[in-house]
Amino acid sequence: EASSAVTDTQALPPVSSPAEEVSDEALLQSVNEKLFDQYYFLYGLRPGAVFELEWEPYTTTPTSEGYDMPWFPVADPQVQSLDDIRAVWADYFCSSVPMPEEYLESYREFDGVLCSNCPGIGDDMTFLEIRAEEVLSREGETATVLALAYHEDFMTGEPYTVEYHLPMVWEDGQWKVADIQLVQ
Repeated sequence: EASSAVTDTQALPPVSSPAEEVSDEALLQSVNEKLFDQYYFLYGLRPGAVFELEWEPYTTTPTSEGYDMPWFPVADPQVQSLDDIRAVWADYFCSSVPMPEEYLESYREFDGVLCSNCPGIGDDMTFLEIRAEEVLSREGETATVLALAYHEDFMTGEPYTVEYHLPMVWEDGQWKVADIQLVQ
């Protein structure tokens, strides 16, 4: 009977994980649903340029350079604390990639009000969009996706693209981006 149990086990088809049941097309579609917001959040958070701000009234703190740094209240009702910012990060990126604390240097809470000193107002005026284009590799609950950021040179009007690799991890029943890595 022992040999019969081994034979029966060997005859069973391999069990696929829920991650493996998601087609490449469905994976790309799910990535593209959040990719623009993830890209904007990743590159705009540190300079304080992600959330809408109220410009008046504001709080100031002295700097080592001898001037007063203005801190503007964040106007987004869903993001009213540093923990709320961390929660947005956790929604956009897998748990294996914690948000670097230096990304919060542009934010402080004053008397329970989240504020940003917004040192990096502005954006990349050449950026048009970013799209996940191709699944480059996939094994079990990890994958790597190729994304292309589409730009237009504002001086010449010439289009160009920038390539990114998106390491992916299956987490909480969905594919989540682990990082947005510039291909050099």
